[in-house]
Amino acid sequence: MTNLILVVDDDRLTRMQLRELLKSAGYSVAEAINGEEALTVYTQLQPDMVLLDALMPQMDGFKCCERLRQLPGGEDIPILIITALYEESSVEKLLMLVLPIILLNRFSGWYYVNGCIVY
Repeated sequence: MTNLILVVDDDRLTRMQLRELLKSAGYSVAEAINGEEALTVYTQLQPDMVLLDALMPQMDGFKCCERLRQLPGGEDIPILIITALYEESSVEKLLMLVLPIILLNRFSGWYYVNGCIVY
């Protein structure tokens, strides 16, 4: 196992912070700035996990997650979605994506793991 994590976020500062945090924990990091680029990088590198922003231009995290699941190996890869979303409809949309999936909300302090929302 390479311990490669793909970080997908349109915000450069967020990508940098996640990259430094993950590298300091011993992980290798690949980056993409949107969903389209994430699909290309995923296909080329086959990372072990994807950290995915929900709201991005060109292809948002919802669509990217769906498309990742359709790629070879994508049905089983852990996807951690990092979001500031808190509206119930947005959370429900995220929860309809295929597991394994973990959702983190940067501001509200909740997270979702395997069917449970934890505060």
